[in-house]
Amino acid sequence: MKKPTILLSLLAAPLLLLFAFQYYYHPLPATADLPYIKSSEDKQWFKMKEDAHIAVDELLEKHSTHLGIHAPADWRLYRSEVDDLGMTHDRYQLYYDDIPVEGAELLVHSVQGEVRHFNGCWIPDMQVQMSVALSSDDAIQVALNEVPAQRYAWEDAGAERLLKMVRRDPEATAYPQPELVCYSPTFPRKGAAFKAAYKLIVQAYKPLTRTLLYIDASSGHILDRMELLEHVNTPAIAETRYHGTQSIITDSIAPDSFILYETTRGHGVHTMNLQGSDEPEDAVEFSDEDNYWNNYNDQQDEVATDAHFSAEMTFDFLDQHLGHVGVDGDSMQLLCLVHYGENVVNAFWNGDWCTLGDGDGDLWTPLTSLDVVGHEFGHGVTQN
Repeated sequence: MKKPTILLSLLAAPLLLLFAFQYYYHPLPATADLPYIKSSEDKQWFKMKEDAHIAVDELLEKHSTHLGIHAPADWRLYRSEVDDLGMTHDRYQLYYDDIPVEGAELLVHSVQGEVRHFNGCWIPDMQVQMSVALSSDDAIQVALNEVPAQRYAWEDAGAERLLKMVRRDPEATAYPQPELVCYSPTFPRKGAAFKAAYKLIVQAYKPLTRTLLYIDASSGHILDRMELLEHVNTPAIAETRYHGTQSIITDSIAPDSFILYETTRGHGVHTMNLQGSDEPEDAVEFSDEDNYWNNYNDQQDEVATDAHFSAEMTFDFLDQHLGHVGVDGDSMQLLCLVHYGENVVNAFWNGDWCTLGDGDGDLWTPLTSLDVVGHEFGHGVTQN
């Protein structure tokens, strides 16, 4: 098992990027004297005729109109790569009146400056409603109202320091940075209506979320919302300290990263690591690379799966034998905070979650067994 880490999103491989925008087709007028032909009738993928010798700049300057790109729209280069075969792949973003059109891109593939193929995703002769009434600060307030949280990512000083280090930018922050874009929820389908919109991400740790929002720059309405962290309930095997080998449910947050969180039981079962702190805000995720939790180490992290398994079994007992869904009867999340303080011979219910000490290292071992965890959540039942 790995020590708790901040998990970074994986970037798609360059080969996948090459073909990422070949699936959408919008008819263009047929013209016999053009230097290129369509490679497929159902895709915006074009190849140059054998006798054509067209430079990349010439393609963009002379043929954009035929592709349905008219002022104030224009293509702007933002990345160029050369593959092992010597072919250059230039990627262009479509702008409308100096504002990027979300999702509209053109890829031009050339050899020694001459175009061989080009493909992309765009709507010819697009129209954009460019009314902007909201400021960036207004958009942030709309976003925070849409995604309320107990603790946002930018409120965590440690996470902010780590972000600055990872990005190698002393000004980096998780605080929302609104970007004005042209956006349509129905793009790239025909008839897509574009509007000026603010694009921004709201990230929080309590509850754990990373939400992408598109906000109408005129009305403040939410045009689209996308959850960038997917909570996938994944069966796992745990080698626990007190209960042997057990089946548990975890959350897959990346192909090689799993945490002790699941939502198959009410509003979820969540087990976190206090790392010897007595401050709840210091809690971080336990993580594992292969979802086989044989995490014995000097920190006794194996007891985390005892706590997680015990919380799951407590929920099942209350539900299946007493008809009581969660400790409050209304699916309340069961949260366990493990590794509380140093040499703490105690476990307690604080009215909202269960906190578990590691014992004194002599007569008392970590207090994460089923009888202890069930007892503490029992206080939640009587409380409610």
